[in-house]
Amino acid sequence: MDNWSIVQLSVGEDDQTVVSQIRELSSSEMEQIESSNLLLSQLISGTLWNVLNYNYVAFSEFESQLTSAAQEVSLAAIHQRDMITVSATAIVLNYLSAMRMYLDQSEAKLKRSDYVDNGGRFENWRLACEREYDDYFAYRFLSRFRNYVQHVGLPLSAFGLSQSLDQGGQTTVKLLVGESPSSLVEEFNGWSSVEAELQCLTTEINLSDQIHVSMECLNRIEECHIQQYNQELAISVAAFRNILGDVLDSGDLVALGQFSQSSGQLDMSLMQLELERFRAAEKLI
Repeated sequence: MDNWSIVQLSVGEDDQTVVSQIRELSSSEMEQIESSNLLLSQLISGTLWNVLNYNYVAFSEFESQLTSAAQEVSLAAIHQRDMITVSATAIVLNYLSAMRMYLDQSEAKLKRSDYVDNGGRFENWRLACEREYDDYFAYRFLSRFRNYVQHVGLPLSAFGLSQSLDQGGQTTVKLLVGESPSSLVEEFNGWSSVEAELQCLTTEINLSDQIHVSMECLNRIEECHIQQYNQELAISVAAFRNILGDVLDSGDLVALGQFSQSSGQLDMSLMQLELERFRAAEKLI
């Protein structure tokens, strides 16, 4: 069976990808790289975190579209457009759902890891979540607002707009929760400690600000999540560093490939190396 090799990828004539063999890997080296590759893909920017981030970026881009539209027409005219009805509803629902799914799956994953080795990962992460919940209204509110949406619904008319000037004097548009805080309390009894805060509010809630602040909270929670696997990450990072060596710092585009021993040509499809995740993990540990 042909061995795997570290290969360099470059662009040749006619924009064709050129694959050059750097060096062959032993079987044990390949096993370490495969194991490290898998762990890095699971822990650094995992699928659910990427989905959450994708939906946050989508919301931010939607805000930019609102701001651009406000420079051309009035807020009243924007309200008549689909972007403030169906589009806004879909984007907010997607973010709230992705936030809940990320938190639920992170909890389940940490508990499974603790079950295997009787570790304390989940408790450390739970305390990090608790700190964000205690310290930031945005995190508390959206955690409960997601339940409100699930049980009461999010009608297409449940949004308002606010226009103001930022620090640079530029017009910005923010999305508001169209329902008054008192109405939110009347329609849903699952607000827990947030209910008292809502009863004290006299103006509409700036949903844009809550989403942005909540994402800052979630970034800190994700950092704590990753830190619970520092030992495993350190082993993976060391394997990458020891086996790939100077290739990691060369700036070249590299991957893994199998070369035929008889022809010396690439014999199979390439295997991607999680280099971006490796570099992110190296900064964290």
